[in-house]
Amino acid sequence: MRYRLIFVLLSVVLWLGCYDEDPIVPTSEPEFKYTLPQGAHDYDQNIVEWFDRCGFYILYKFEPKDVYFNGTDWDEAVLNSNTNTYSGNITVVPAEEAYVGKQLALVEDLFFQFYADTMLQRCMPMKLLLCSSVKVWPVSTEQLNVYSGFDNLAVNWGCQEVEAFSKAAKTSFKNDVNTAFLERLLDRKMIGISEEFTKVSTYGGYVDGYSMYEQGFLKEGQVDAEYDWKEYIAAVVQYSYDYLRAEPDAYEDKPTMKGILHPNKDVHGLIREKYAILIAYFKNEYNIDLQAIGNK
Repeated sequence: MRYRLIFVLLSVVLWLGCYDEDPIVPTSEPEFKYTLPQGAHDYDQNIVEWFDRCGFYILYKFEPKDVYFNGTDWDEAVLNSNTNTYSGNITVVPAEEAYVGKQLALVEDLFFQFYADTMLQRCMPMKLLLCSSVKVWPVSTEQLNVYSGFDNLAVNWGCQEVEAFSKAAKTSFKNDVNTAFLERLLDRKMIGISEEFTKVSTYGGYVDGYSMYEQGFLKEGQVDAEYDWKEYIAAVVQYSYDYLRAEPDAYEDKPTMKGILHPNKDVHGLIREKYAILIAYFKNEYNIDLQAIGNK
C-alpha cells in the first residue's frame, strides 16, 4: 500500500512538471505615458526639465480620470438631487494657461526647493496636477491649496488670484503642500518613524489638554506614535523656529504651537527632546531640513 501511494505521488509530480503553459508574450500595446511638452509656453521647457531630472509629470492639461480615479472607485463629487447627498468628494478644474508660469514658480519656491532631486525622484507621485480650482465636498466649498490623490498631488491657484498672492496666502500654500506631501510619504511607508522618538512619551491612554505638554504631546486625545509623529512634522513645517521657542502667552483660549519649545510650556523638556530627534532624523535619513520649511 505504501509503495502504491509513493507511485501515485510521483506520477502527480511528473504530470505537473510536464504541463505546458502558454508562452509568456509581451503585450504589443505601448506603455502609457503623457506627452511633454503640453504647449509652447516659456514654462513648458521648465516642466520638461523637471521630468528629465526627477521623472514625474507636471500637467496643466489632464482628463477627469487623471485626478478622479483612485484605483478602484471614482472620487469626483457628484450631487444626487433626489437625496441631496454627494458621491465622491473632490472637484478640480485644470489651470488657466496664462497663469501656469507663476503657479509653477510658486510650487518651485515653496515646495520643490526643500527636497533633493533624488528625494523627489523616489517619492513624488506620478502626476502633479496644476489646477485653477480644488474643492472637497461636502466638507467645505472653500478653495484648497492642495489635494493628495491616488497617484497625484493636485495643487491650486493656476488662475488670476496667483497674481496678487499675499504673504499669508503663500505661507498657507507652503504649509499645506509640504504637510500633505510628507504625510503622504508616511502613509505609504516611503519615510519612517524614528524608534528613538517613540520611546520619549508613553502611548496608549487618553491625553488631556491640561497635561499634554508635560507628557511631550502637542494635541489632546487618543494619540499613537504615528499620529504624534505627524503632529510634530506639521508643527515644524508650518511654524518658524523663533515662534516655536518664543515665550508662550500666559493664557490661551485654545492650545497653539507658540512656545512649545519654551520651558514654560515644555516643563519637562520632552517636546524639545522629540523635536531634536525629529530634526536629526530627517536630515540624516532623507537630507531634509524640516525647520527650513517652517522658517521660509
